[in-house]
Amino acid sequence: MSNSKYTLLDGGMGQELYQRGIRGEDCIWSTNGLLKSPDIVKQIHLDFIEAGATVITTNTYNTNPHCLAQVGLEDRYAELTNLACDLAAQARAESGKDNIQIAGCLPPLYGTYLPNLPRDINKMRAEYLQMVEIIKDKVDVFLCETMTTADEAYAAASACAETDVPVWMAWTLADDTRAVLRTDESIKTALKRLNGVDNIEAYLFNCSIPESIAPALQQLKPLTDKTIGAYANGFAPIPKSRNRGDIEAIGKRNFNPAEYGAFVKTWIDEGATIVGGCCEIGPAHIKHIAEEILRK
Repeated sequence: MSNSKYTLLDGGMGQELYQRGIRGEDCIWSTNGLLKSPDIVKQIHLDFIEAGATVITTNTYNTNPHCLAQVGLEDRYAELTNLACDLAAQARAESGKDNIQIAGCLPPLYGTYLPNLPRDINKMRAEYLQMVEIIKDKVDVFLCETMTTADEAYAAASACAETDVPVWMAWTLADDTRAVLRTDESIKTALKRLNGVDNIEAYLFNCSIPESIAPALQQLKPLTDKTIGAYANGFAPIPKSRNRGDIEAIGKRNFNPAEYGAFVKTWIDEGATIVGGCCEIGPAHIKHIAEEILRK
């Protein structure tokens, strides 16, 4: 990627593992790669780098204690989180490229896409602090992603603010074009909840259907002078009752690279300068963005 105005993220690690035959407990779908084939995790990082991504995201989406406890692995939390970070670092080193950043993923803690689950903000913040402590010296930026509620986003970002590492905040949107979080909270409300968290450098939207992104960017842009961006998924719209871990029950839209790239163009038109992909968006999609969109 030669256009320095833009930052190109990678795509979805969990679904890429799934497509390469790494499967297991759905509640820890991406962690199955760490448990079964770390070399494939590293290769996926390398494939995204080769495709043109300049930011790769640690495979820590499911390594938090809450997720691991569902399969009796909570005692391996630090081990697996460290392994995920180390694999990203190894991939960067093996790529031979000196412009690659590692984003430390901080995920939603109590299920993806489930806005109505009870969440204790103090408990969430304490768990995020655990993750931050492990990965803070191994990443270039914290990526708080797929944040479902304004409070959840605050808990993650404020934990990151205990360090000097910059933060990128990414909310997940309702799968329609209303430009609200999955809780129906407005973007203005979500942004206001982060007042006082000083080291946030970028605001993004992620893991939502691509059509939901541009209207949300339209609302976000006049509310902030910080960098904005987006990376969508390739799923069918998700009902409020559905957990992301239930992979087989989620429909896929099978976007080809050009189809997904057309959405990315609309986000750039709305001011996005950080773009990439989430679930179901693979190296071919990222390569298309790098070569056919960002180089022109």
